[in-house]
Amino acid sequence: YELEYVNGNLVTYGEALPEGMKLKPLSEAGEYLNRLADIENYPFAALNGSCLEQGFLLEIKPGARFDRPLVLTYFTRPEGRNLLENIRNIIVVGAGSEIDLIEYYHYAGEVKSRYLLNQVNEIFIAADAVVNHYKYQNEAFKANHIALHAVEQQAGSQYNAFCLQKGANIARNETKIRLLGLLKPCRWRFSNRRSLFWMKPIPVWILMLLKLWPTASMRCVTNTGPCWSSPTISGC
Repeated sequence: YELEYVNGNLVTYGEALPEGMKLKPLSEAGEYLNRLADIENYPFAALNGSCLEQGFLLEIKPGARFDRPLVLTYFTRPEGRNLLENIRNIIVVGAGSEIDLIEYYHYAGEVKSRYLLNQVNEIFIAADAVVNHYKYQNEAFKANHIALHAVEQQAGSQYNAFCLQKGANIARNETKIRLLGLLKPCRWRFSNRRSLFWMKPIPVWILMLLKLWPTASMRCVTNTGPCWSSPTISGC
């Protein structure tokens, strides 16, 4: 299953999404919009919030399971322009459901193309749900990539994230997690590998193999604890 952005504009609209996934326009995000983004403390999130035409609301039905991952593809074709792409994705995962989410960023044109991709993901994970989030960033050498992943977890939920970065002049990924609930522990885990300029392009399906998780050269943080704690994790 795939949703595609081209130069920051959504060009596929979820016609082929399976039962249990529902794509809606960002204008219907309502109470979810900016609930986690913290625009007071994250200036690039505030910039993102000023350009809310680009993005979507994705709802995952409680208890849903899927036979394939959902791939979000971000393709940039600068053609000599200094582009600014502000993208906001809001993903609401229902109780007891599970989804594999892959984000793949790539470009066409000169390797020294200059553009800024500024993205905010707000991800809401209900009780006992699982989100496996993989990201492969392969931007142009002179591009800038800024991303904030703001996550809210209910009791018993899991959020597993892996970020692989290649290219970009500045590439910054921040993950901020809010843990809620008192009765059951929830779990978050993420790892990051940065600046792999020497690697050949990787087919996106290979990222699914990364469930084997990090080697010694990767950065990994794992936490299991009562959901009333509220850590903020930055730098991945």
